[in-house]
Amino acid sequence: MTDVELLQRLSDHEDNFIERKSAGVKSQELRQTLNAFANSLTADREGILFLGIDDRTGAITGVPVGQTDMLQKRVREAAESDCYPPIKTVTCRVLTVNGMAVVAVIVRASADRPHFTGPAYVRRLSESVKASPELFNELIVSRNDKAQAILAMRGGVVTFQSIGHKIGETLAIADQGYRQTGECRVEACDAHLVHLMILSGGMSGWPVVEPLSHVQIGFDVNKNRPMLVIRVHPG
Repeated sequence: MTDVELLQRLSDHEDNFIERKSAGVKSQELRQTLNAFANSLTADREGILFLGIDDRTGAITGVPVGQTDMLQKRVREAAESDCYPPIKTVTCRVLTVNGMAVVAVIVRASADRPHFTGPAYVRRLSESVKASPELFNELIVSRNDKAQAILAMRGGVVTFQSIGHKIGETLAIADQGYRQTGECRVEACDAHLVHLMILSGGMSGWPVVEPLSHVQIGFDVNKNRPMLVIRVHPG
């Protein structure tokens, strides 16, 4: 992100991706904001914490002369020493706005999430809030690439194809050429199980659960949407 782009974002309202704090931000607030951004951002987005701005009025208050280096050091310490695991996706830039210095802290998504500094935090609109137990579990699961990709399918219709067994059953059937195809919706996914709601055929409205290890991710070319291929492992 260029300095020009950062200056353009400076006037944006606080939301999931923008936060403002004064240069005298408390260490706890700094840790919470960095933690929440690193835990919440997707790979294609960046969060920006502007330091040197009144978070209530949006007025530029600036960073006192000669203190930008010290403030950047505080940011690095908060990200790398006060958070666990250390947040390594943080960079700082010093901008000049109306003759005053503003430090822009740019945070990218972290592959090491969830991060902790006490409770885990996530972004909700313009606030950093404590993650619920359910969301905390999803953050843990997000380290698993397959589980993360399956969770990203929630809210849409997905094709499923069950090979060699009937959907929702754990035992293979004698006919290994058996194919069952239909539509489903992903309800949840953890490190072990995928929860689906069947949307088609005689099982419409039925919830089923499949082991994550039995599920592979494919693509339904005919319907231009994701497909889950479910196969019981032999033995």
